Amino acid sequence: MSLDTFRNKILSNSGEGRVQVNQRDLIDKILARYSCKFVIYRELMQNSDDAESSSVKIIFETNGNKITRILFKNNGFAFRPEDWDRLVKIAEGNPDEQKIGAFGVGFYSLFAVTENPFVSSGGQGMAFFWRGNQIFTKQGPMDDDDDKGWTTFLMDTREPLEIPNIEELTKFLVNSLGFTDNLKEISMYIDNILITKVSKKMQDPESINITSVNIKHLRSDVYKTEEASVIFRIAKGSLNIKISKEFSAKMERITKKNPPNNTSIQMIFTEFDERNTSKDYYKNISPIFKDLISYPEQGKIYIAARVIPTMERELVDFAEETLAEYNNEMLCLAGTLSRILYEYEMTRISNFYNEIISSDIENNEETKRPEKHASEPKMKKSLYKWLIKRFKFNNRTPIVQSISPYRKLLEKWSTHAIAHFTYNTSTPNVQVYKMAETQFFDCLKKNMHILSTNGVHPITNVRLPNPEMAGFIKTVPLIPKNLLEQCEPFFNKAKGTKLIVELGFEDVLVELKSRALSEEEIIKLLKWWISYLSKGNKHDMRLLNFTRISDNPQTLNRIKFYLNPDKIPLDIDIPFEVIPYIISKHFNHQELTNGLKWTELPLVYWAKFIVEKPELETDPKFAEKVLHILAKNIDNVYLLNDKEAIRKLFIKKRCIPTKFGMKLPNESYFRNDYIFPNLPTIKFHNFTSSIRLLMEYFGVRKVVELKLILKQLVNQEDCDFVRVVKYLASIYDELKDDEKNILKNEPIWPKENLLGSQTTKKIQRFVARDLYVPIRSLHELGLTIINWNAEWSNSSKEELALKYFIDNFDKYSVNYKPEEINIAFLPCSKSNTYAKPSECFINDRCRVMNFKTIREDLRSKAEIFGIRQYPYHEELVKKLTENPPQDGYVAMKVFEYLYSRQHDFTDSDWNILNNSEFVPIKNENESNGSTYKHIKPRDCFFKLKEENLNDFFLCVDFGTKANEFLAKCGVKKITSNDFDNLEIHPSHNKLWNLYLKNYFHILEKINPDLETIFKRAAPPTYPQIRELFLKYFIDNFKKYSECYNPETVDIAFLPCSNSNGYARPSDCFINDECTIMNLQTIRKDLRSKAEKLGVRQIPDYKKLKEKLIENPPQNKNEAKKVFEYLNRFNYNWSSLINIQFIPIQDESKLNNKYFKPSDCFFKLKEESLNEFFLCVDFGTKANEFLAKCGVREPTLYDFAKISVDPSHELWKLYLDNYLKILTKINPNLETILNLAANPIYPKIREMLTENPPKNLNVAKEVFDYLYTQQESFTDSDWKKLEDFEFIPIQPNKLFKPRDCFLKIKEESLNNFFPCVDFGTKANEFLAKCGVKKPSSYDFSKISVDPSHKLWNLYLENYLKILTKINPNLETILNLAAKSNYPEIRELAFKYFVDNFYSKYSKFYKPEEIDVAFLPCSNSNSYAKHSECFINDECKIMGFKIIREDLSSKAGDFGVRQNPNREKLIKMLIENPPKNKNKAKEVFEYLNTQQESFTDSDWKKLKDNEFIPINYESQSNKNINELDDLFKPHIYRLLFKSSHELWNLCKNDTKKYLHILEKITDINNKFPEKNLNKDDVLIAIKTDSKGNDCYFLATVKEIYINDDKVNHKIFNPFTPPENLRDFYKKLGCKSLHESVTKSVVPHDPIQKTKYSRQLQRIIRERASLLYLNNSEEHIRKDEKWLQKLKVREIEYMETSYKLGSITKNERNDITTNISQKNTISWILYVTPNSNLIDISQQLVNHIFTSHYQNTSYFNTILTAPLSNLKDMGIIHPKLQNDQQSTSNTFPSQHNDVDISSENTRNLRNFLQVAIKSYYSNSESNINSIKTCIYESKVNYCETMPGYSMHCVGNLQKIELYVPTDVDQSEILSQSRIVPLSKFIYILKDLANVFEVTPKVIHIFYDNSKNSIAFNRDGALFFNLKFYLELHEQTCKNKPTIDAMTYWFTIYCHVLAHNFIQLHNPEFEYYYSSFAQAYMPDFIELTKKREIKSKTFNIEIFWKNFNRILNRN
Repeated sequence: MSLDTFRNKILSNSGEGRVQVNQRDLIDKILARYSCKFVIYRELMQNSDDAESSSVKIIFETNGNKITRILFKNNGFAFRPEDWDRLVKIAEGNPDEQKIGAFGVGFYSLFAVTENPFVSSGGQGMAFFWRGNQIFTKQGPMDDDDDKGWTTFLMDTREPLEIPNIEELTKFLVNSLGFTDNLKEISMYIDNILITKVSKKMQDPESINITSVNIKHLRSDVYKTEEASVIFRIAKGSLNIKISKEFSAKMERITKKNPPNNTSIQMIFTEFDERNTSKDYYKNISPIFKDLISYPEQGKIYIAARVIPTMERELVDFAEETLAEYNNEMLCLAGTLSRILYEYEMTRISNFYNEIISSDIENNEETKRPEKHASEPKMKKSLYKWLIKRFKFNNRTPIVQSISPYRKLLEKWSTHAIAHFTYNTSTPNVQVYKMAETQFFDCLKKNMHILSTNGVHPITNVRLPNPEMAGFIKTVPLIPKNLLEQCEPFFNKAKGTKLIVELGFEDVLVELKSRALSEEEIIKLLKWWISYLSKGNKHDMRLLNFTRISDNPQTLNRIKFYLNPDKIPLDIDIPFEVIPYIISKHFNHQELTNGLKWTELPLVYWAKFIVEKPELETDPKFAEKVLHILAKNIDNVYLLNDKEAIRKLFIKKRCIPTKFGMKLPNESYFRNDYIFPNLPTIKFHNFTSSIRLLMEYFGVRKVVELKLILKQLVNQEDCDFVRVVKYLASIYDELKDDEKNILKNEPIWPKENLLGSQTTKKIQRFVARDLYVPIRSLHELGLTIINWNAEWSNSSKEELALKYFIDNFDKYSVNYKPEEINIAFLPCSKSNTYAKPSECFINDRCRVMNFKTIREDLRSKAEIFGIRQYPYHEELVKKLTENPPQDGYVAMKVFEYLYSRQHDFTDSDWNILNNSEFVPIKNENESNGSTYKHIKPRDCFFKLKEENLNDFFLCVDFGTKANEFLAKCGVKKITSNDFDNLEIHPSHNKLWNLYLKNYFHILEKINPDLETIFKRAAPPTYPQIRELFLKYFIDNFKKYSECYNPETVDIAFLPCSNSNGYARPSDCFINDECTIMNLQTIRKDLRSKAEKLGVRQIPDYKKLKEKLIENPPQNKNEAKKVFEYLNRFNYNWSSLINIQFIPIQDESKLNNKYFKPSDCFFKLKEESLNEFFLCVDFGTKANEFLAKCGVREPTLYDFAKISVDPSHELWKLYLDNYLKILTKINPNLETILNLAANPIYPKIREMLTENPPKNLNVAKEVFDYLYTQQESFTDSDWKKLEDFEFIPIQPNKLFKPRDCFLKIKEESLNNFFPCVDFGTKANEFLAKCGVKKPSSYDFSKISVDPSHKLWNLYLENYLKILTKINPNLETILNLAAKSNYPEIRELAFKYFVDNFYSKYSKFYKPEEIDVAFLPCSNSNSYAKHSECFINDECKIMGFKIIREDLSSKAGDFGVRQNPNREKLIKMLIENPPKNKNKAKEVFEYLNTQQESFTDSDWKKLKDNEFIPINYESQSNKNINELDDLFKPHIYRLLFKSSHELWNLCKNDTKKYLHILEKITDINNKFPEKNLNKDDVLIAIKTDSKGNDCYFLATVKEIYINDDKVNHKIFNPFTPPENLRDFYKKLGCKSLHESVTKSVVPHDPIQKTKYSRQLQRIIRERASLLYLNNSEEHIRKDEKWLQKLKVREIEYMETSYKLGSITKNERNDITTNISQKNTISWILYVTPNSNLIDISQQLVNHIFTSHYQNTSYFNTILTAPLSNLKDMGIIHPKLQNDQQSTSNTFPSQHNDVDISSENTRNLRNFLQVAIKSYYSNSESNINSIKTCIYESKVNYCETMPGYSMHCVGNLQKIELYVPTDVDQSEILSQSRIVPLSKFIYILKDLANVFEVTPKVIHIFYDNSKNSIAFNRDGALFFNLKFYLELHEQTCKNKPTIDAMTYWFTIYCHVLAHNFIQLHNPEFEYYYSSFAQAYMPDFIELTKKREIKSKTFNIEIFWKNFNRILNRN
């Protein structure tokens, strides 16, 4: 009998019964789903609102401070009969769709507090009472209705209740009252005393005032009254709901009511009011309103929408599909309403902001407006005012945006708006907020607006600030800091969804283009730039190209150097390529060189600059200053070429100050008092040794030229003749032979004046040999005596004695021993000085060390005197150590001399010198700094290039040679170790400050490792040093990043927010909130770098856990904060369940005691029961965290474990609450009876569970004993024991009985189970507890990993285990085929084979086996029986062969000898042989099997391709030799397998394409067919650099490139150009045909003045557009054009679609004609549209082909009718309308009516304006910079967007070229003539427009299509166009074409003074210029006798429109 029949039988014959509902359980379960604390009042208030009540009363009646009765009253309409009926029906809601009730369960919430509720209304009453588990009612009339007009709900409480928290309940009532439609007032009483009164008052139009009278309950039982109120705004949206009947039916079935036809959405929020946004206001506001306040407390914004909740009315219903869809739509509408309100607020803010700006502009213009000139044109007042306001030609004062006083207000206002509409995560269902939030962002096409630092803008145009850029970004709109901080969640979401991005590099460029930066801003910009580059970003030169300092036009890209003030002081001029020091001083050497790519200003570069200063040759002080700089630094110039370059620069300059003025170096002399006093000797205020060396290097003369001496002598100039002779004697050895001959042979020597009187006669001069020495004897003889004014000393006695000694040396030589002579008898070089032979020397160089040298005339005899050439090395050492040099200059000479003698020194000499103090260093302690002290070489260092670092060491520099000597003495270079050991104490103020200033340089020298950095950046290092080390580490992070691992850093080097705190990277964090856990946070200024330092945003789980365990909170308040913080993290906190960290105050002590979560419970509502548990309550969020840790509410099990001893203090409380405890336990019958009875064996039952046996021996005794007592055990006892761990198997580990097994006989198998054996009796007891023997199922569950120690034992026993399992056929085959381990597969297969005949053969049917379990001969291969064979020969075809050892049993398994014919043929066709050898073997094997083949088999093989031909050998031939017979094979291969053809070419693109080229002709010989869409061909695609690359693509992906526009948009795969037709035949689609595009106009679509005027012009002149055109070419006739409507829109977007790819481009389309419907067409225009585009659209739609000239249409639309008439194209019917039709097309932005009179006035105005703008007055001409930079706004489409620079001028006209173009392009000789003619034309035209020639500039640019442009009033004309268009025709004189052309260009660029963009307004001014200046232009052509063939207005307008169209 079928079930259907059975069911029908029962329904027709059996008796019926009724399903019983336990109403008590039903109501309890309903109430259990309510979580709201005041659910009763919520339900009753909603019912009251549905009953249209305006007032509600809640009355609590008490007894002993406990509530015993609750009365709830409302004054709505009385219960109707249907209401009484619904009241007694559960789950039948209110059918009225406008009412709230839906499920009919709201009333039953009363049963949460009462057993017997009573309702009275309208003179009727209804009582509810229980009988068992069913509820009953009784209803009747009321005799005396004292509460007439009130509906009352009376609830006698089930048990006395605590009085609720009045403030909390009032807050709930306030929140609820906000959304009631009718309810306006709620009063709450306790025992007839008014406690709280809440009222709501609606104000027009949009606000509500909620007032509360709150009477707080004080301890003294005295009531205090407090009144508070708050005003909210309410926004309401009315919704019409339209849903399908099917959907409506589903909702009615679920909710029992029809969905509403209309509903509303309401939103309550606080309106922004500056007076009410202070913190004090919110601080003082009553707490009952806190939940309604959104800003700044971040509370709630309430949205009321009629969503459908779940039954308990706590959640929005998303579970039921239909309700979820309805609720989803309602929430989306809530999001839409939110967005509308938000945009409304932002519009108000924007208007307020703009009013401030507008007011400021008006004030500025009013104060700066120029005085009227007498020449102002007389025109209509309105037009003139508009023009003056619209265009100003004077230098206007920049508008100062004085909004700073309002900034705070605007930010508060904006914060208020955003805070309202920032959606936070909804709980418990995040779907609620996500739906509304998504709609909030997406409901409008436009981006949401937001307040920025520069006003209200779309959010995509605003940037999130970057702290690193804050110092220099002023014009880019940013989110204000306060707004960002207070609305952080909103901006985090916006950033995450890419709505807003952080300030970036491109924004910086925008800023730099817009303005110059101050020095302070430049510093901040460069610091950011260095940081930006350090992060691996590209060095983009655009930043330097656009950066200007203050008012300097120079950009940073011209900067090459930075200044070192230690070398070149700050008070000297420097080249412009040097960054100002006020900027560079803020950067260290590494930042300047590596980051900014600047180098230190080289001395040679500065010298080249300074040498051009005229002061160098005129100002001695300036020259001395320059020379001192050179002298100080020239020795540090290491390149000889640079040093020589400096010398060559200065030797040509009169730069040497002398006592006779400035002289060339070779005209100057060192000071020499004993020669001519009138020589120009050098004169320095501070003559130093370095100046001396520099003067020598520059060629200042040390020796006076002989020629000059002779001149002085001969000319009788004032000179001391004797001194001259002595001077000549001193330099005699340095004179050349010819000079000596002059002295000997020239008559230059005067004779003695014997008379002794003055004479005017010329002095007689003689040759030296003709004069005699002035001695008496010669005087007496009357000889000619030389004039000698000094005493003549003849040889002295000493001289005579010495001469005698020399002459008679042979006589004395035997006894002469020079070393023993102790008499100083030898005359030395120094006059009147004598020395012993051992104390004087021959070589003069040793004199520098104060050694004596023998007189020069005696040196030839020096050897006989025993005089040495040089002093011995010992003498040198002694002299140096005893008499060290006293100043730097002397030291340099001494050390240079010793350098030459260094080879004589021994090691002991060097050791002595190393420890001797002989190196002179200036004594800095002396006030004048002129004294020296001597130090040891080992204590000093050589100077560094970085002068500023030398102050920290005793540094010396005596020149190259001297330094080499000192290096051997022990002076060393400063090493990194020296820098590292450098210690400066802060008490040394001057040096300490210098130390800090140069510390980065020092660190660069030290090059510290990471450990050093960390140690120095951490205490106890000086704080300043710590900071510098940290900065160095951050700046050089890239250098250390590879070896920096923050997790392993063990030094606390990172400064934290708390002062003087430092932490490791792993121990500090970014988010300040973690300080709640006493964790450290990194200092705020370092947070932008924190991520790369490895500092995490927040602590991880491990750190939080460690901190909580180590430092648990000390008190309840602290614990609350900590637990709330920890609750934010979604970690697995369950591991804390047994950790003691929850503080609970110990009542016996003052301190806290810590407890585990497992020991704690959450407080219960029944306060009395909390005493029996460790209860905690830290607040909602904290409790959520504790719940995750393991704290829970007491369960029935916990209540069951409560046990209180009668002696305990809680015993009485325990008895009082025992019934409640039993209610919680909810015991079953058996339990309750056991509790009521006296237990018999309590100890036996508890013994095992509480004190299980600890070892095997004890266990055996216990179990044996229990065996004897088992008869008393009940079933519950056995069940209890089954789940307890009491069986000891392993040490310290107990098992449950159900997890244990009794041992089996096979000992080896016991290892795989926890087995026990305690003896027979004990085992019997354990068996009853649940211990069992292993079953086959248990054996089947055994699983051992190969890594386990039991693996080998497992394999050894696997066959035994299989025996125990006794697997069926399917199981054993799966084990043999699918096991992961080969050993198991092998053993399973062996088991199968061994047991095949005994167990499996009768079930084994090969045809049914679908498991590959048979091992094959190829390793690790398995096959089904039908897939493998016995004969090895078939392996050649790829068939599997059964393993050889199984061949004998193969037949039993169903394995065949050979494959059948079907398999052979299939294998051959699907896998044909790949080569000849393989084919041979295959075909030979098939030959042995051919007998089984049928005729159909042979026929099938005949038509299939399986014979391999070596295509590769053919394809490797020369392509030109490709066999014609082979080409068809290739062609067929292409269609058979395009992939195989590609592989055949070995992925060689070139070969593949050649093959395709060769077979294209074959295509014509075969029937045309397409490749499959998935076949592949070689295609081309353009990469990002514009290069064509080859790719392998499918046919469906390749498009024929027949549309360049679409190709640029999509860049699809296209065929090679020469194979295009072939690919088309193969099935590739046309790109043009495949792309669909549509132009979409964007709202708002509106009629504007511009659109109306354009429509009128088109319709008036429609007939002219059709003149002289045949009907066959016309697509749309004149009627169509007359009906064409014109509408203005914001912009247009073009949508292109190719396959599944869609691309939308907001492009520059300004006009488009679209068909609205079958009869209506609309011309859409944008505000920046022009008549050229409009003309093009009309041409495209009117004519069948675009043969008509667009410029003709443009002329028709723009030219005055009078001109059209002159051109002969006016239509007759327009003759009469000529006066009424406007002659020109006006601006769409012009609010002034343009009449013919106004047009004349306008022309006058243009002339006045141009005169004003371009007058010859110097004061009105803006100076034109020599460099033209990229314009901020490229208003002209052909304006060059790049920089140009001036390269010269011609005829006072400046000439320019782009920065990357050579100046020869415009200045070459070949260009001079045409350039001059071009200038001639431009100057002539300038006179026409009364423009000063100074504003004319000419440039040459061959790469751009820029004819001319206007840059801030300066006019630029491109020579390129003159050369191309007019050079040839204008060789003799300008032609009318050229003059007309450049006249129209002038009109164009001058019009840009008024209108920047190309639009109809621009065209208006453009054409107005042409008409205004046309008479003057014609006059010019006549004056210049420029003939015109047929010059008329038509020619002019053609040219005019050509230029307009081009530009």
